[in-house]
Amino acid sequence: FFFALRMSTTYPSFGVSAAASTIAPNGRRQTVTVYTYDPTHENCDLLTTDKASIVMEDKPLGSGGVSQAYRIWFEQSPGEWGPMRVAKKYKYKMGFADDFRVCQMGNNLAQNFNAAVQKLPTNLPRINFLLWNEVIGFDDDYYSVEDFLPGHFTKYNNIFGAHEKVPITPEDTVNCSLAAAFSHFTWIASGYNHIILDVQGVGSIYTDVAVVSRKQGQFGYTDTGPDNIQNFFTDHACNSVCKALQLEQFDGENPLPEPKPREQPADKKILDNEKEWVFVEDDGSVHRYDPDTLEAIREALKLGHNLVKIVVGLVTHHIIDLDAMTHFSVTTGDTYKLDEMRVVEKQEKEKQAPVLQVQLDDEKWHCYAAGFQEEVMAVVREGKPRATLQMCGRDYEFDFERMIQYNTETRKERPIRFVEYHDA
Repeated sequence: FFFALRMSTTYPSFGVSAAASTIAPNGRRQTVTVYTYDPTHENCDLLTTDKASIVMEDKPLGSGGVSQAYRIWFEQSPGEWGPMRVAKKYKYKMGFADDFRVCQMGNNLAQNFNAAVQKLPTNLPRINFLLWNEVIGFDDDYYSVEDFLPGHFTKYNNIFGAHEKVPITPEDTVNCSLAAAFSHFTWIASGYNHIILDVQGVGSIYTDVAVVSRKQGQFGYTDTGPDNIQNFFTDHACNSVCKALQLEQFDGENPLPEPKPREQPADKKILDNEKEWVFVEDDGSVHRYDPDTLEAIREALKLGHNLVKIVVGLVTHHIIDLDAMTHFSVTTGDTYKLDEMRVVEKQEKEKQAPVLQVQLDDEKWHCYAAGFQEEVMAVVREGKPRATLQMCGRDYEFDFERMIQYNTETRKERPIRFVEYHDA
């Protein structure tokens, strides 16, 4: 949470265009290593993707109890600079992992909140979270990198449960009501286990929120514990959004209600048989998960973990919530609900095509995302020896004769291979 990014701050709009600029920004130039990572791993293993040239301002944009934020620019090609972004340096080295987990929890709850709001006869904006999965490393430290939010930055409530924003305009009133109702909703949706506070951002796009739980510190430095959950409800008066959603009311002067028991995932039997998970899109099309994802799901179920975050290829990632039984694609924003999660019998696997893998800097072979696998196999079935495909917003050339993946931006080659499904 950033004490400097207060409710009256309006940031300049320069540097937010996606177009490249030939005007070099002011600041310190650095060569950095760009990483992606999987925070579901105990050690939050970092995967090296590329080297990059950046310029970072010397003075922070904002500073708080956990991190400092700096304006940053990436050099896209010699003499051309990308849009301004924000790099956050944490006061403990792996702080970005805690921040990411909290952000994903907030985003998952926001999807459920949006679904509930869409059923109302109102035209309220959707809540979105600023999602990221990119880290840069230099000077023996790590910085998370996220997009810059242009516009009027507002802090709606804080980690101590207090409401900070007094609405002035009609738009203020809508956004304040939405933020307060969202916090209220998250307490109920979590089964009285935790609440999203420190809600802040531009309009209904949020960043740097906090999860505050019954057990202080469970979700990191900004988890200030149950007293501040009670403070929120002491300070909170249910608004029109809360009432439209028929949210249960709580009196902050009374003890917190007992947490609701968690429902077990509907398909725990997956641990005892040889079935596989697939996900189903709105149009009914079925997609199987790659072997890496299947293994991660099974391992999470064995360990009793509820959240599986998957890094596929270089920067694509998905969030699978085994409690809510949903699959969320960070890159597309699509969410698949419980009734869209299915299993298929093992014998169907025998008919499946080989799996394409790429060797990353960790010298391990990694499977591409299921949807991307289908694109590749479509090219292979056509008998094409080469193809240019887009992944994570970048163009990659695939040479199926030399078995090479080529990044057209960085000019880096990586070996690829096809393996039989059972060997993947």
